[in-house]
Amino acid sequence: TPRGRLLNRFGSDIDDIDNELPELLQAWHDLLTS
Repeated sequence: TPRGRLLNRFGSDIDDIDNELPELLQAWHDLLTS
């Protein structure tokens, strides 16, 4: 169903964000504290 596809797409986007967020935060931290 379209709704199922939408939820699936949203879920995979959340996974990508979860994977990238720690690296982004680390980069910001390094930038701000250097």
